Amino acid sequence: MNANNTDDTDLRRFYISNNQAHVEFHIFIICVNPRHLCHPRSFETAPLSIKRYIWLLTNLDMIISVGYRVKSYRGVQFRIWATQVLKEYLPKFLPLSLIMIYFLIRWKQTYRTMLQLGIFRLAILLVLCLFVLAVMYEASKQTQNAALISGVWAFLITFIHAKRSDKIFLHINTDSDKLICSIEYFVLSIPLIICLFLHRQWLIAIGLVFFCFGIGFIKINWKKQQKTINTRLQQYIPSGMYEWKAGMRQYLFLLVTVWVLGLCTAFFVAGIPVAMFIIGLLIVGFYATNESWQMLLSYQKNAGKLLFYKIKQHTIFYSVLNLPLIILFMIFHHELWYIPVIVFIILLSIHIYCIVLKYAFYSRDRNTVNPIFVMVGLYIGLIPLSTPALWILSVYLFLKARTNLYPYLNDYN
Repeated sequence: MNANNTDDTDLRRFYISNNQAHVEFHIFIICVNPRHLCHPRSFETAPLSIKRYIWLLTNLDMIISVGYRVKSYRGVQFRIWATQVLKEYLPKFLPLSLIMIYFLIRWKQTYRTMLQLGIFRLAILLVLCLFVLAVMYEASKQTQNAALISGVWAFLITFIHAKRSDKIFLHINTDSDKLICSIEYFVLSIPLIICLFLHRQWLIAIGLVFFCFGIGFIKINWKKQQKTINTRLQQYIPSGMYEWKAGMRQYLFLLVTVWVLGLCTAFFVAGIPVAMFIIGLLIVGFYATNESWQMLLSYQKNAGKLLFYKIKQHTIFYSVLNLPLIILFMIFHHELWYIPVIVFIILLSIHIYCIVLKYAFYSRDRNTVNPIFVMVGLYIGLIPLSTPALWILSVYLFLKARTNLYPYLNDYN
C-alpha cells in the first residue's frame, strides 16, 4: 500500500495493488472531528464539492485498514474512536457469533456423518426416525403415555448431558456453553414437543421445554460418583464374568437410571416392561467383544462347562437385576403378572443366543462379534411367537461354539 498524503488537506489518495490491476481509492475524511464519521447527517452537511467522494466510503475493511495506517493526528483520533467502539460492541456480539459458529460446526459434522452413512443406511435411519415419530404421536394422545414418553426422553437428555465429552471445550472457548447445551437439547426435543402440543398436553409440553433449557445449566459430575459405585459393585461380580464387569463400568449410569425410573413408574402398565426392555438391550452390548485366548485358558474348564458356566452366571445376575421390577409390577398390576415374565424370558433368550453366538465364531484374531448375527437374533426374538425358533438356533450355536472352542480348551477335556 502506498499513501500520498497532502499537507493538512482532507483528501488522501491511496493505491492498493493486487494481482490484476491497481485500484485507486479516494477516501475523504469529512471533517476534523472524528465522531462525525459515523454521524447520520454527515452526508447532508458535507459541501457539494466533496460529496462525490463520500460514496466511495463503502468498504469497511478498507476504512479500518487505512485508518490504522495513517500517521497523523486525525489517524490517532480515528484509532481511539474505533477502539472505543470495538470495546463497546464486541462483548455484545461476540458470544452470539461464537454460538452461530458452534452450530455451524455441528451442522457440518452432521452433514459429514450423513455422507459417511451412504444413501441406503441413511434411508433406513430415516424410516426408523419416522416410525419412532409416529409411535410418539400416537402414544402422546393419552396423558399417562405422554408423561411416560416425556419422562423417558428427559432421562435420555440427562444421560447425554452427563456423558457428553465437549463440555470442557465449550466452557474454555465460550461463556455461553450452558446456553448452547440447552439449545441443542431443545432442538432434539422439538418433534416430541410438537406432538404434545398437537394433542393439547400443555403442562407436559411446557414442563419438557423448561427441562430442556434447565438441564443445560446443571453441572452433573457423575464420573467421581460412578467410580466409587463401580469400585464397590465390582466386588460382587465374579472374576470370570468379565463381560459384566466391563459392561457395568460403561453403562452403570444408564442402567441405574433406567432401573430407578422403572421403579418410579411402576403404577403405569408400560413403565416396568419398557425399563426391562431397555436394560435387556443394554446388556446385549456386554457380549459385543471377545476376550483373549489367555483368558479362556484361565477358566480351566472344557468348552461345554465354560459355556454352561457363562449361561448360569448370566442368568443369576440378570434375574437378580429384574426380580424387584417384576415383583413391584405384580403388586400394582397383579392381573397382568405374565407381562414382565414374558419380557424377561424373551430377553434372557436373546442374551443366551448372544453368549453362544460369541463363542460359535470366536477367533483370537477377531475382537468383536459380527453385529449382523446379533441383529438377526434380536429380530427373531422380538417377533411375537418366534422365541422357540431362537431357542433352536441357540442350541445349534451352542454345539458350534463347543466345537469352535475345542482347540483352545482341549487340555481340560
